[in-house]
Amino acid sequence: MKEFNLLNLPKTAQRDLSIRKDVSFPDRLKSSEFGYDYFDGSRKLGYGGYKYDGRWVNVSERAVKTFDLKPGDKVLDVGCGKGFFVHDLVNSEGLDAYGVDISSYALLGAMPDVVGRLHLQDMRKLVFPDDTFDAVFCINTLHNLSKVEAFGALQEINRVVRDKRKVFVQVDAYRSEEDLEIFENWVLTANLYMKPEGWLNFFKQCDFQGAFYWTVLQADGSVE
Repeated sequence: MKEFNLLNLPKTAQRDLSIRKDVSFPDRLKSSEFGYDYFDGSRKLGYGGYKYDGRWVNVSERAVKTFDLKPGDKVLDVGCGKGFFVHDLVNSEGLDAYGVDISSYALLGAMPDVVGRLHLQDMRKLVFPDDTFDAVFCINTLHNLSKVEAFGALQEINRVVRDKRKVFVQVDAYRSEEDLEIFENWVLTANLYMKPEGWLNFFKQCDFQGAFYWTVLQADGSVE
């Protein structure tokens, strides 16, 4: 396993934490439906409008370099949303990329060129044969499951990838009680979050051998 900052978010990408200061349990339930409210409704309930802006081009380049991928290699994005990462893996890097998500709303909002590459699937039971993919990415998705479900999902990812070292996972984490309070006041959908050392122990239990990184929210709204 190795730690690697695939997204490499700029420090200037700050969130206005005050937006969710009064978010309620019903609000979180609505967000967890992963429909219009979560993707394209108010920022209080999700992204506040999830649109293609080109940010995944650089991520795609780093993914190819990090995992030594070549044009034509078959890769999977687990929790692909509207498929923007898949779009750039195909169009910028020439990969044979696919995505899965549980949100029919997000998949229906995909760009025309990735229609047919995105599939409505549960990551706990991927409908692909063993050793299908040269690499698998799971970015800010695994933590939406319970611990037992996340264990099963990582087993599925290990099953469908040819080389377990060519997997990338990013998850929500916290380093201090202050981090935890900030995170819990902001989070909408995450069910599983731990300190980095807790995640590392969990990854070892799952025979996870790939690369990983944490989403750690800071007091100024930036992400570590």
